[in-house]
Amino acid sequence: MNSLNQLHDALPGWVSDLKKKKQRLHILANAQTPSGVPGRSYNLIIELVGNNRIAISEDPINTKLPRCCMERHINEDASFCLHLDSSRPILNPETASLWWNSVGSYLNHQDYASKWRKWPIRAQLSHGGAADIQVHMEKLTEPLGWTDELLTSIFRGVGWLAGPLPRLSKDKLRLANVRSPCPRDCRAKHYPFQKYACTQDDCGDECRKQHRSILRIDCPQRSTVEYLVQLEYLRRRKEKKIIEYLRQKGIKCCGTMDNCPLSKDLSSRD
Repeated sequence: MNSLNQLHDALPGWVSDLKKKKQRLHILANAQTPSGVPGRSYNLIIELVGNNRIAISEDPINTKLPRCCMERHINEDASFCLHLDSSRPILNPETASLWWNSVGSYLNHQDYASKWRKWPIRAQLSHGGAADIQVHMEKLTEPLGWTDELLTSIFRGVGWLAGPLPRLSKDKLRLANVRSPCPRDCRAKHYPFQKYACTQDDCGDECRKQHRSILRIDCPQRSTVEYLVQLEYLRRRKEKKIIEYLRQKGIKCCGTMDNCPLSKDLSSRD
């Protein structure tokens, strides 16, 4: 049974089967909010695209979305980027169910983006090869509780990994100026609140004692901070290549999202 048949047999209740052909399935789908309230309806096409892989896109005859928008995870060929390698073959009912769940979430995110002109930050993913780097960065930050800082920096432009990055040493392996404050603005707490960990928390509203900045050389998470900065340099370079490629193809900002890289001059970014 090919991927298309697997998906057809697993149609969820929020999807109507409009027409099925050998290589293509036309459906009407409602975005599913977390509360279960139906969102907007979308006319979609699911196709077999080779080696039992699948592609999903909006029916060009009845559209609500831009044809291409990197910020809305719509590829240059109008197919949807649901998640990493979302076109992989569907081999059993379990993976078919998971794939449909990802479609429901994706459409819900599109409704969110239409309203707020932003993609939900916890669902946001960098583009092309930059996505793998972001996933690696999230694995580094999760045990430290820094994931929200990471995502806010990357996708909202606010935080210690946003804007100009700390300068690296000549060998690109360490941060330069190790006697400067930690780029996370970590501060040492006074007794009895001292602990050997990076923290940006104050002791409390009533505290009036000065919390001195931790120097980069003294940061207890120095290796992780330096590695994250290195990875962010690399992630930005890969993102920039994607943007340059789209511009060379003549693809322009659709104007539906705030802070779209296609509408900006990236020459100042690292």
